[in-house]
Amino acid sequence: GLSSQLKVEFSMGFSVYSKHSCHLNEVIKKADKDMYKIKFKDKNFKRIFYN
Repeated sequence: GLSSQLKVEFSMGFSVYSKHSCHLNEVIKKADKDMYKIKFKDKNFKRIFYN
């Protein structure tokens, strides 16, 4: 029979923000951009972003 392997990966992020300091779309855009930048730099990298 055929033998195959399945590799599963995921990326996760979260943001904490004051609803008076930013627009939600801006927070999502910044978090998404930063997550992909880090994802392609180092697979096991953790980063905390302050704004």
